[in-house]
Amino acid sequence: MNIYLAGQIYTITSFMLILSGTVALHRQLYGRWSVLPLIAFPLLYNNVFLVGTMNYVFGIGLSIWAIGTWIWLRERSLWLRLLVSTLFVLALFFCHLDRHLHQRAVRSLPHRPIANRRREQARELKPKPAPLVSAPRRLRK
Repeated sequence: MNIYLAGQIYTITSFMLILSGTVALHRQLYGRWSVLPLIAFPLLYNNVFLVGTMNYVFGIGLSIWAIGTWIWLRERSLWLRLLVSTLFVLALFFCHLDRHLHQRAVRSLPHRPIANRRREQARELKPKPAPLVSAPRRLRK
């Protein structure tokens, strides 16, 4: 799978998780379906998304679903609530841990620091002075 396609699928999944979570939470709180929670749609494209912390955006959707599921399970067994909540907490933990694992993985790769690569690229782009050449001699007959 192409990395760009995987990123697009992850972004759409994160957005759908938030939207469906708001709809499910509204259903659990008010007991009926409504289009009112779709007001969250224009708020998806926000500063957090622009910064590039997609694991945080995914975690927002997951936490909305966790709240809705907790409300749905409030009348059920304590052990079931504990099990489901533990699974959500573990998933949210890995959403936050993802950033640290990514940084560690990138640091372990054998690569040159970005500053060195940029310096080398700048040297390649810098115009080189023309070599000093004496005027050509005229050929005489």
